[in-house]
Amino acid sequence: MTSSSGHGDLIVVAIAVSLVLHGLLMFLVAPQVMSRTGAASFEAKRDHRPPMAVRRFEGDPLRAREKTEPKADVPAPREAPHVASAERVAPLADAVAQAVPAELPPVAMPEVLSGPADAVMELPRPSAPDVEVEKKSGFAMPSSTPVAPSLPASAAAMPLAEESFIPTPGAAAPAPVFTLDPVAAGEDRPGAMAGIEPEKAAPKVDYVFDNKVLDSVNEGFVEKEKAAVRELLSVPDAAAVESAVDCRLAASVDPADPEWRYFKVTFTPRTGADALTVVPKDMVILMDASGSIGKDRLRNCRNVAKSILRTCLNSGDRFNLVAFRNSFSYAFREWRECDAPSFEAADDWLSKLTAHGRTDVFSVIRSVLTLPRDPKRPLIALVVTDGDANAGVSGTAEILSRFTKLNDGLVSVYMYGVKKEANRELIEILTRGNRGESFIHTGFRWLSGDNLEQLAQAFRDPVLTDLRLVFAAGSEAEVYPRLLKNLYRGGSVELRGRCPARVKELVFTLQGLSGAKAFESLYRLDFSTAWPADSSMSAEWRDERTVAGRLK
Repeated sequence: MTSSSGHGDLIVVAIAVSLVLHGLLMFLVAPQVMSRTGAASFEAKRDHRPPMAVRRFEGDPLRAREKTEPKADVPAPREAPHVASAERVAPLADAVAQAVPAELPPVAMPEVLSGPADAVMELPRPSAPDVEVEKKSGFAMPSSTPVAPSLPASAAAMPLAEESFIPTPGAAAPAPVFTLDPVAAGEDRPGAMAGIEPEKAAPKVDYVFDNKVLDSVNEGFVEKEKAAVRELLSVPDAAAVESAVDCRLAASVDPADPEWRYFKVTFTPRTGADALTVVPKDMVILMDASGSIGKDRLRNCRNVAKSILRTCLNSGDRFNLVAFRNSFSYAFREWRECDAPSFEAADDWLSKLTAHGRTDVFSVIRSVLTLPRDPKRPLIALVVTDGDANAGVSGTAEILSRFTKLNDGLVSVYMYGVKKEANRELIEILTRGNRGESFIHTGFRWLSGDNLEQLAQAFRDPVLTDLRLVFAAGSEAEVYPRLLKNLYRGGSVELRGRCPARVKELVFTLQGLSGAKAFESLYRLDFSTAWPADSSMSAEWRDERTVAGRLK
């Protein structure tokens, strides 16, 4: 018993010693273990990017940024100042639940719309699909997005000065020169004169001449300029054209085509006491300075241009100069008076021109429409070029059609070809369709400008400009050119036409401007008193019709 009791006591003592040792060990080691564990936890908290998030968006930083960055705050809708009662809200909710009307009545939001007097609030516009649906269906789709109110005409923004070839939406179409009136021959209609429908009074044009060159062609502004000219023409107290202009009719029936009568009408300004006074004009010389013209031709033509400024401009005229290659640049930013300082500045500018680069003919011819047109003055452009369009719009047909439609007689275009290889079709047809003439030099290149001054002399003294004709339907006439040249002192204007041989007379009105003074007359020309025409009359008419066809 004693041995077993001693053995049991030893086991108890061993267990007690073991417990004491474990207790001491925990007391000594625990602070170090806890300090290390706390430091590791602190380091982990400093890294805000969880490992799973990094692995999820690895290789796609944009998506990771979208997921981690907070969204911008969205302002909460403001409540109306007055809260509707339950009795008012319930019927409204029922009505909305039944149907939404096509047009919602305007809701007054005094607090939302209130603010400083000069504050501007931009309202979002309907989306493109909504607009298309409205166009097709013909009614406005209900939308929660308010539509911006239309601005008054006085506050509307001016059209942008862009190089656009598409006509400005909403711009008034120019009045046609030759119009076949629907009034039949012999029909008695109140207000109709010899089968000619009286023109309606033109609306007042909001146009004020500003002597500044535009940076680019503004088609809406061009339409305003043309409307201003038509407004000067359409006045009730116009003077009689026949008091200052002689008219002569020549006609014949073609034996090879006896159903048709061909005719030519010639207008010539009178001289002496009945002569019209010369009106001031604006003239611009456009000088081709591209590489294809060559330095010899350019040198000669620019020297002739200096002479033209002193010999083909009258007191009271104004001028400008343009150099063009694949772009164009003006010598002056406004029309310059004919005085010594202006001529000296022009000489210096011309002397610095050198031949290089390519030629954008359409762009430069179109650039004349950036010059401001005073409706009381004719605007005449003299283009000196070889006609080689090797940049921009290069197709002759496209150049002819696009410029002629936009210009519509606003600017008289004269062109001078500096070499026999010049684009004759472009030069001749473009000028004949835009109140001008042309000449092509075929001699030596160092004498390429010899006939340039002679061409400029042809338009030195304008007396009656912006001529327009309106034929009666009873005349059944097909006449060309569509736009007549201006009348110049010592010159004449010819019109060629065709009508059925049974027609006995021509009935038309002629309008023109002499400065700000309008002229208008009704003409009745009897074929029985016409001068006999030669056999070339039908061929000349067909040639004019071909030119008109190329301008469409």
